[in-house]
Amino acid sequence: MISELGQSFEGLKRLMDPESLMIVGVSQRLMSWGYVVAKNSIESGFKGRVYFVNPSIGSLFGVKVFPRVKDVPSPVDLAVLILPADLTPSALEDCASIGVKVAVVISSGFSEAGEQGKKLEDEVVKVARRNNVRVLGPNCNGVYNVDAGLNVSWISKRIITPRPIAFISQSGFLAYSLSYWGKTRGLGFGKFVSVGNQCDINVTELLEYFGQDPAVKAIMLYVEGVKEGRRFMETAKRVSLVKPVIALKAGLEEAGARASLAHTGALTGSKRVYEAAFKQAGVIQASKPENLLVLAAALSSMPRLKGPNIGVVTMGGGWGVISTDELTSRGLKVPELPQQLKERLKQILKKPRVSVLNPVDIGPAWPLEFKTIVEAVNLLIASEAVDGVLTHSLTLTDHAKSIGINEGHPRFESVKEWEALTAMLNLMNVYGKPIAFVTPLSREQCETVKRLEDDGWVVLHSVDEAVTVLKGMLDYHYALTRLKQRLTRSGPS
Repeated sequence: MISELGQSFEGLKRLMDPESLMIVGVSQRLMSWGYVVAKNSIESGFKGRVYFVNPSIGSLFGVKVFPRVKDVPSPVDLAVLILPADLTPSALEDCASIGVKVAVVISSGFSEAGEQGKKLEDEVVKVARRNNVRVLGPNCNGVYNVDAGLNVSWISKRIITPRPIAFISQSGFLAYSLSYWGKTRGLGFGKFVSVGNQCDINVTELLEYFGQDPAVKAIMLYVEGVKEGRRFMETAKRVSLVKPVIALKAGLEEAGARASLAHTGALTGSKRVYEAAFKQAGVIQASKPENLLVLAAALSSMPRLKGPNIGVVTMGGGWGVISTDELTSRGLKVPELPQQLKERLKQILKKPRVSVLNPVDIGPAWPLEFKTIVEAVNLLIASEAVDGVLTHSLTLTDHAKSIGINEGHPRFESVKEWEALTAMLNLMNVYGKPIAFVTPLSREQCETVKRLEDDGWVVLHSVDEAVTVLKGMLDYHYALTRLKQRLTRSGPS
């Protein structure tokens, strides 16, 4: 890893796992930044010392509020500044005087706002460098780390689904929206950093930091512009060898680039340049925010796809055709199965109209025992002809209930369906191959889906999502192969 990051890592450690924190600019005004961040810092279960600062308030959420930064007992690991931009440089100077070594500047009104704001941001940087203080932001949504009980962001713990994923983002509100959406799917991220204008701490060193964090299994990036492109590329290559990095690059089109400049002051590059750079570095590129989270969830928890051949199992021929079209249109394959495997599938599925060519349509054999579905998928995933499996519409107990079949019927009990599908998904661990499990039903519609998502399984809700995951897995496998070959050719550095 980059040796010159040693000192910066100490600052990032204080940022993500401080022993004490101070929020300057807390507020009693409902839904203001000073109110929400203070509230979240208390509700997150932080075990260290917490200090609030505002000259006009005596206490907030049961915490004493100090009138001035210099009144706070020192030292303090992490300071969070929620102040007008013109008051921020002097407040940062005060923070340094009590031993603060890292500060999060949530306030806006800096380089993203024009020339005067750029001068204020430059002043913040001067104060920070003069006092050896690391700065995150300005113009950001703070940070959270569920493992440390730390939350100094706008995102409430009520919508956080902690998973072993870190999210580094140039947008604060995107993380808020993804948290809300992920909560409805059992998806989320346990560590989050909003970098804002990146006046000091930037995407690249955070990528390096989380690359060395054993609790993080995948890293998500939302970037509008990358500073120090060569350093980013070298870092991304190293980190991709250890864990998947999934990026959503915005501002690729002209109108988006203009919006990015106004949002964070970031200058963006051409679409082709970024796509080529990400591919060379082994970074998987997401096409939209939801795919960013779905890809990270799958790549952090499922076995990798190591070849293009996909076995498809559906309840109904239509979904088999649709799945096949989508898979093949994106570079994957749906090969006809070996004759011996087809004969074995016919034996367990029994009905003459069952198609076992691939896709395997088990619809004509319905109603099936749950164990028979598991056995069919087991035969498929165990075959050397198949590198991964896509299943569609295997959650059927709720359909039985919708047509008036009693939940107590032994063939249609949701608990038995959940047990069977859990056994099916566990086949991934047996054979080291992924199963893209697709159902059109949400957790609100189907108790089985809710249980599976709560257990941490990745449940996909469209063929497009499933193929996106499988294609992303295969791209990552090929990227790892290329990176390792280059490493072998170049030899130890």
